[in-house]
Amino acid sequence: SPRKGSAAAAMSQADPELLLRELGAWDWELCRRELPAVLPRLLISFPAGLWGGCGGVLRILTEMFLPHISLEDLEQTFFSKVLPKTLQFFDNLMCELSSKAKGLTSQSTELCSTVRNLLQAVVQLLETLTGCVHYVCSLQELSLQSIHSLPSSVLWVVKSTFTHCKVGTAGSTKFLVLLGFQETLEILF
Repeated sequence: SPRKGSAAAAMSQADPELLLRELGAWDWELCRRELPAVLPRLLISFPAGLWGGCGGVLRILTEMFLPHISLEDLEQTFFSKVLPKTLQFFDNLMCELSSKAKGLTSQSTELCSTVRNLLQAVVQLLETLTGCVHYVCSLQELSLQSIHSLPSSVLWVVKSTFTHCKVGTAGSTKFLVLLGFQETLEILF
């Protein structure tokens, strides 16, 4: 039987994608046991710019490690550390999306692909936050103090998304629909 900490110590040091693939192969018990060593390392290893990339560090954190954190430790151990990076990642996505969408034409296939990927990243981030909310709502005894940064973060993302769309021109939204982004936009809203 491996000694405590050996799985975390053996994790890939250099390649973020390899690290997340390794974590994706971990079972429920290993995630629970290695949480104290892995969570701080993931938070340090992945700046907000990589939050949605590399297989989705945010998804890994919420699906594999969040369920192992006690209710009284949720805010201090997880939400207070994960959500600020998540909001920074979201804001960066929205800025990049605005910038790229302005240059869209039907001939710019590479730019269309980039915009589609950005929209999909926004959808994945929203799905992950929805998963956090569902998880928290499934807990038997819940106090706002144990999750106080989650509601404000979710509201920030919702408000920012609608503000972004309101500020964007109707023409650019129409153009996104014409270029085949309607389904992704419908998922988003």
